[in-house]
Amino acid sequence: AGPEIPGANDDVSGVAALIELARVYSQKPHYSTLVFVAFGGEESGLVGSKHFVEHYPLDHVALMLQLDMTSDDSPLMLWLETKEHQSPKWLVKASIDAFHSLGYRNIDYPAHFQSTNAAMGGAGSDHEPFMEKGIPAIAFVSDVRFPIHTRNDSVENFEIEGLERSGRLIMALVD
Repeated sequence: AGPEIPGANDDVSGVAALIELARVYSQKPHYSTLVFVAFGGEESGLVGSKHFVEHYPLDHVALMLQLDMTSDDSPLMLWLETKEHQSPKWLVKASIDAFHSLGYRNIDYPAHFQSTNAAMGGAGSDHEPFMEKGIPAIAFVSDVRFPIHTRNDSVENFEIEGLERSGRLIMALVD
């Protein structure tokens, strides 16, 4: 959001989880090719993710899973729609089932937030350009109440519990 904003939660936390997931998966065999990408420019109109879907060969991309903010253990929100697209039912169900199988119960789909945000042309997230290309995608977002886009989005205000929860969810879905 700006050079004076530390961005510990939005979205250093998502990138930290991504790096750890890449480290873990680099050490174990897997059937599919996994691509780990951190996009820039989300707050400026999804610049990085839009560029990626326009320039990366997507013919064999089967799924996009996104972490955007992983602070604390507040309800993990599912972001699964744009103005014209939705995450497929099977992916939403698999996400909720995996979350519950890990012993977590605090998952949320804030319909009022999603509807209002879409209607007002509000902020989206980097899974959306993939959805627009017909690729099943979903975003997992934690604690939008955290002081994001401010100087208080710092390590001192970050609660680490969400990092493990978000990482475990992604692993359960990939595995």
